[in-house]
Amino acid sequence: MTLPKKFVDDMLADAESFIEAYHDKLSPLCDSPIEELFATAFLFCNAMRNDPVAVISDKSETTKDGRRWFIEPQVTLLGARVDFLIGVYPKVDGQFVIVECDGHDFHERTPKQAARDRSRDRAFQAAGYKIFRFTGTEIHRKPSECARDVVKELLKMVGEW
Repeated sequence: MTLPKKFVDDMLADAESFIEAYHDKLSPLCDSPIEELFATAFLFCNAMRNDPVAVISDKSETTKDGRRWFIEPQVTLLGARVDFLIGVYPKVDGQFVIVECDGHDFHERTPKQAARDRSRDRAFQAAGYKIFRFTGTEIHRKPSECARDVVKELLKMVGEW
């Protein structure tokens, strides 16, 4: 079956409007283009599932059972800043993940940088956090795939996967 061109064009226009609206909201909160790309892909992925996502402290949107997803950029946890804390609101221990978007300039460029990242990951894991670390290349090539990996993990955490 071939979809009518007008239908496809309308869907693409809706998607573009959605992406632009959330990008404008998230862009000033992110530290890099790969963070903006990942966050926008995560929001779009959830919109396609019909699950609302709140950015930071917007408590107006809830899921069907009263929960809602949240994405919070640049959060300080255990004395370290992470790119994103993503999970279910109201926050329940064990129902959120840390996402790190690793550009080449600040990660894995030197042994010292790699050791710092591994040390942080171990500290977060010991504290019960699930960590997703994506390279800039991964995010640029397939942002929706990175976002879907995080969504799948969140759904497992709340027993919906």
